Amino acid sequence: MGSDFTYDDLGDRKLNADKHKLLKEETVNGKDCYVVESVSVDEDYMYSKTITWINKENFIGVKKQFFDEDEDLLKVLTIKKYVKLSGFWVITNSEMKNVQKNHNTSMVLSNVQVNTGLSASKFTERMMMRGM
Repeated sequence: MGSDFTYDDLGDRKLNADKHKLLKEETVNGKDCYVVESVSVDEDYMYSKTITWINKENFIGVKKQFFDEDEDLLKVLTIKKYVKLSGFWVITNSEMKNVQKNHNTSMVLSNVQVNTGLSASKFTERMMMRGM
């Protein structure tokens, strides 16, 4: 993608693709969070583990650490802003920092609209890979 985000970072990872462990509870930016470690059941997965801070109120992951195959910290995702639109939580500002390369990518969404009448057929895996 030409950024610090990978397609997998932005994808919808299945819950059973990892083994999860509650590490602790912690406050991040005034929000009470669960801190969860996730280790892939697939030993060949690109990250050895991730640690996610999940907002207890809305279950949005507000921070996530990604560890490489040597279990060294590789990247940190920080969710800077999210809004509720038509009943859906939408992340509108996020940053991925690659701590090993000292580089970061910000992703900012504006003019976000939901339920605009697009056909569900536009969102198949094939269409998403190809582009609309």
